[in-house]
Amino acid sequence: MRFMNFTYIFFLSFSSVLAANESSNDQLVSQAIGASLQGDTSAALNYLAKVEAPKLNQKSELFYNCMHERFGNITPTKNTSAVEGSLTAKLTKLFRNYWHKSLGSPDSRNENGIELDNKLKEELGLDKDATPAELDDTIRSKLKKEGNYALLGQTGVLRELMIWSKEERKQESVKMPHGNYKTSVVYLDEFIEAGWAMYATCEQRGTGGWVAEKTLYAVVPRYKDIKSEVFSVTFLGHETQHFLDLDKYDDLQSWELEYRAKLMELSMADKTQTSVLRKFIEDQRNDASYPHSYANYKLLKDLVSTLALSTPNDLYNVDREHLNNAAITLFNADTISRH
Repeated sequence: MRFMNFTYIFFLSFSSVLAANESSNDQLVSQAIGASLQGDTSAALNYLAKVEAPKLNQKSELFYNCMHERFGNITPTKNTSAVEGSLTAKLTKLFRNYWHKSLGSPDSRNENGIELDNKLKEELGLDKDATPAELDDTIRSKLKKEGNYALLGQTGVLRELMIWSKEERKQESVKMPHGNYKTSVVYLDEFIEAGWAMYATCEQRGTGGWVAEKTLYAVVPRYKDIKSEVFSVTFLGHETQHFLDLDKYDDLQSWELEYRAKLMELSMADKTQTSVLRKFIEDQRNDASYPHSYANYKLLKDLVSTLALSTPNDLYNVDREHLNNAAITLFNADTISRH
């Protein structure tokens, strides 16, 4: 299985920010999003089946309708951004077929992945014995001839494909609790395919960026304002912590990298604290094979214990500074435990 040093950032609030007093409808929608992010849209539809549709707000209603239309159908939603007949269009079709089948039937992921590989090799004219690296290199090379860039590999439980056509590199200064850091950021824009998380959640959640080869990559369309706290904390703070940890530690598991970056994110959050908490709470799972979901589960469990609370929802009622301090305390304790 192929992995890259990158991470999903699920940062957008689903609608207006909801907290401990959210309705049962809101909770079911959040659970549906969480199930989708864990690669199981059948479970997501089961949650949505319990929703009282007439009581949904406009954004939740759009999500509800899209999920039923997209995943109640055996045919994947067509990507209309790619030029008809191009390799880009052919690849997005193959990957969406794979995503659609795997999301609807998680037990078939491995089988579907093998089928995807075979179809990609056939489309690209590669030998059946071509390695994963050879396959990915060929895809990138051929897409580049069409003026596009690509992210491949595996994100979480599914094979990834993101395609974009515009890049801009800048040097940024990132202010964090333990100091200021200079980092190189590549801003990515004009996306043709935005990845499986966007497909799985009807465009409500998606990759905000990743770190690779000492560079941060930012998915510009995922941010309303790159000067906002969402960008400076959820992207720059989170991903810079990945960069620092990858440089310092050789043996961190994926969930441990996420655990530390999410704690750093929460320790820095001010106006976005409620929405940061919400994205952690909606996507948690006590299973380390789901790095993001398990990191959320572990982080929330540790915060609840540290603050002597009863449930993760109680964290919504903790004042900002107290929660910031609890997060950095847990982060520091984790760092000390590694010495």
